Amino acid sequence: LAWDNRNFILSWKDIINIEKEKGLLGTSDNSLAFTYRSGNATASFSLSRLQSGDKILNHLQTLHSRGREGAIIPNEPKSADLEGSLPSVPPDALLKNMEIVVSKTIRNVSIKSLYEKVWADNSPDKESFYGSWLKDEDCFEISTGDWEYADSGAFFTNPWCKEYGESYTQRRLVTFKFKRTTHLYIGPPIAFVKQEHYIRVEGNDKCVLAIEATFEGIPYSDTFGVEMRWVARRVGANDVQVDVGLFVLFKKSTMLKSQIKSGTISETKNVHLRLFNAVKKACTAAGEAPVEEVEEEEEEVGIPEKGFLLTLKEKISGVPSFGSTAVYTTGLMAALFFGRYFLKGSMGAAGQADIQRLETQISDLQQEIRTLQKSVEQVVDLLKNQRN
Repeated sequence: LAWDNRNFILSWKDIINIEKEKGLLGTSDNSLAFTYRSGNATASFSLSRLQSGDKILNHLQTLHSRGREGAIIPNEPKSADLEGSLPSVPPDALLKNMEIVVSKTIRNVSIKSLYEKVWADNSPDKESFYGSWLKDEDCFEISTGDWEYADSGAFFTNPWCKEYGESYTQRRLVTFKFKRTTHLYIGPPIAFVKQEHYIRVEGNDKCVLAIEATFEGIPYSDTFGVEMRWVARRVGANDVQVDVGLFVLFKKSTMLKSQIKSGTISETKNVHLRLFNAVKKACTAAGEAPVEEVEEEEEEVGIPEKGFLLTLKEKISGVPSFGSTAVYTTGLMAALFFGRYFLKGSMGAAGQADIQRLETQISDLQQEIRTLQKSVEQVVDLLKNQRN
């Protein structure tokens, strides 16, 4: 090859593959991508603006096959060799401002493979991965919009992370509904969720998905939204580190800010853990090396030694003149809580019989007990202050 008075000589035996170039909009009929060996590493280049791209591709592939026949082809570079030649990908800087709910490593997966199998949704004959997962989560009236691609030289921006210089090449709108089982126990039984997805892929080094979520049908949903950030980055030559961060963005001031933040993060963590497991499963396909996940140690949640209702009784006893009011308030809250628990236990929910969901429900229940305990303690403190 020669251009601008420069020569580039490449032996057929060094060429690994010749194929149509793939971009965000799919394959290009007039561009070819060449992958070749360069020492112990691999490199690539592309030829663009070709006429009769298919004809040229077939001819080059034939020459490539003939050129390799009878030639002694050196062994493919090993992962250890490639790992030493690839620069490390630094952690995502924006995640430090968020609550990390998932941090796991998947082995034998590339960024390109993860993007194409999970987020790309570029096959009209195949159901959207995310839409299919939402269906498995018992969501309904699901609408997964097509990706919108930014024009050449232009980008999309997420309002929350725009100030950090973040930009994306694709965006789409996702909406769905789900039956509420938690979150403050009041309000309509059905919640509506609207999500704006923004994504960019940085070669085979990094893939960033930002999700801006708003809600309807959830108490105080007009006061907050949730920003989610899925970051997959290459580790070594063949592994991917997946980190998921959450940020509860308050639009209005509210006295329940701490409860909303802690409850939202606690409940959403389990959702993202299940989504991660679905992502890991999707990255495993026939003919590929087995995917191995590096498990993280989960924090064990202890159960208080002393029942909080007994503790509550002791606290209420310190406010004799307000005992009946406190007992009534506490009884109402406890009835809402335990009534919901036993109703859920007796009726169940389709598709939630597996062990993982049972563990998730137990974790949610423990968190709800803590939230209810804090709320009751605030009521008792308020009654004490009024009496004094």
